[in-house]
Amino acid sequence: MIVTKIFVFEKTPASPCILLQVTELVESYIIWVGISDTPVTSSEPQDILEQRISQGCLATDWGCGVPPLKDGTFSISTPLFRSSSNDNSLSMSLRLARRFKKQIFLSIDATFSLGNPVNHSHILLQIERNLISALKSLETHAI
Repeated sequence: MIVTKIFVFEKTPASPCILLQVTELVESYIIWVGISDTPVTSSEPQDILEQRISQGCLATDWGCGVPPLKDGTFSISTPLFRSSSNDNSLSMSLRLARRFKKQIFLSIDATFSLGNPVNHSHILLQIERNLISALKSLETHAI
């Protein structure tokens, strides 16, 4: 059964509004992550959230992580589409695949304006934390 769910992590003083669209397939997830410049709340109607997500780009930074086939073996990841300067989805999809033991297709559509690179790292860390939280909630509801 294919399930698609949208998660909204509202803007805080430390991070922008982060939108996630997670499609759950058999033993895999397809995830799109985007940053919204305009405020978004989780109470917005589903069609408005879908409209905001449709304005994003799937192939900005897109990678696939595959979990190990059995314990003690290596995980692998591969870029599906990326620029030469951006490979955040590659390492993040690998970490998520290891953690959740599922294949992860991850697209990160987070264009950072020129600025403090430390802030970029902080936003990526926040994205990963939000992803873990969202996937954990999906895993718990699946039981």
